Amino acid sequence: VLRRGKFIDGGAIAFLAQEAGMQVTTLDGDPLPPLHACEDYAWPALIMSRSEQVHQDIVKAIRAL
Repeated sequence: VLRRGKFIDGGAIAFLAQEAGMQVTTLDGDPLPPLHACEDYAWPALIMSRSEQVHQDIVKAIRAL
């Protein structure tokens, strides 16, 4: 789980994770927004997981907070 950060902070990590077949979404479980839709060159917080089940568990845990 990465907190909100600039593209330079999370962009490369998110790109590599997606290319490796990992699940990468926002904390709500939504797909990543296109870069042009993000304010101030920053992405929202991200979740990255190798397994769909683990990813869903993380999203559920965050929603329960």
